[in-house]
Amino acid sequence: MQNTEQSSGEDELIRLLLKRQSELNSLLEITRAINKNAATTILIQMLEVILQNYLQVGSFRFLMEKDGSYACISKYGGDFEPIGELSRACATQHKIKAPKSLAGSANAVLKKYDYFIPINHKSKALAFALIGEFNTSGEMLNNDLNFIQTMINVVVVALENKKLFRERLQAERLQREMELAAEVQNMLIPLRMHKDESVEIGAKYLPHQNIGGDYYDFIRINKHEFIWCIADVSGKGYLPHY
Repeated sequence: MQNTEQSSGEDELIRLLLKRQSELNSLLEITRAINKNAATTILIQMLEVILQNYLQVGSFRFLMEKDGSYACISKYGGDFEPIGELSRACATQHKIKAPKSLAGSANAVLKKYDYFIPINHKSKALAFALIGEFNTSGEMLNNDLNFIQTMINVVVVALENKKLFRERLQAERLQREMELAAEVQNMLIPLRMHKDESVEIGAKYLPHQNIGGDYYDFIRINKHEFIWCIADVSGKGYLPHY
């Protein structure tokens, strides 16, 4: 009898170690994909494969914050809800910080799922996940829920970093375009003013920002005639006439 119990305990320990190893392998694969700058679709596909094939999650909804609202970036299994209903249902759980059972939920959307998984950064909810048809129970339940939360969190951080990188590139591109525009504008502004016994011209151009909407030029036509051009290409302000 003692040998049977000991063998059972050893089997359980081996099963737990194998499970931990599988979890580490899953996280390692996702991390490698992130380090290789894999596309968003690839990361989502990897997440879905792990949830379906390894954790046996039958239905899944993954919502992520975007421009003040939540967009569903991954879903499989079950009947698909309108995104508005799904977003509003998850928003009712915005104060939840840890995986939560949805058993007995009064919400028509949430009660179709088994667990609610929040992803937060400080006081801000970055993402939510709903998992259903999930039959894990007993000692492995908390482990699996925490692993799911960790794995989703890794993906969310990667997607946030991608977003920040794109925004930085856009800002740098805009800055460079502004610098080029300023260079072109400076080329159009005359560097030297005409001076003789009868005419003396002076000008100073100080744009409010990198570039401005004003323009001037001095063009000599002949010995006795010249044109002085002043323009406001942005359509703002008062344009003097000469």
